[in-house]
Amino acid sequence: MINFTGSVEVGRKIGALAGKHIKPSLLELGGNAPAVVLDSADLKLAANNIVFGGMLHSGHICMSTARIVVVDSVADELVSELEAIVKGML
Repeated sequence: MINFTGSVEVGRKIGALAGKHIKPSLLELGGNAPAVVLDSADLKLAANNIVFGGMLHSGHICMSTARIVVVDSVADELVSELEAIVKGML
C-alpha cells in the first residue's frame, strides 16, 4: 500500500507508478491552498494564521497555506505584519 500526502504533481507520478506495478494507493493531494485577505480583515490575526498555516508540519501537509490573495489596499501592511512574525521566529 502506498499512502502519500502532498502535491498533485508528485501524486500523479506516484499514481502512475502504483498502477504500473498494481499497488493499491491512497493519495491525499493538495493544491495551492490560498489565504484570502480582504480590507476588513484583522491583519495581525490574518498574518499569524498565514504563517501558522504555511509552517505547520514544516509545510508538509496538503492544506498548508501556499498562496496569499490580498486586496491591494492592505497588501503592504499585511507584508509588514508577516515580516514581523517571521523575524520574531528567528
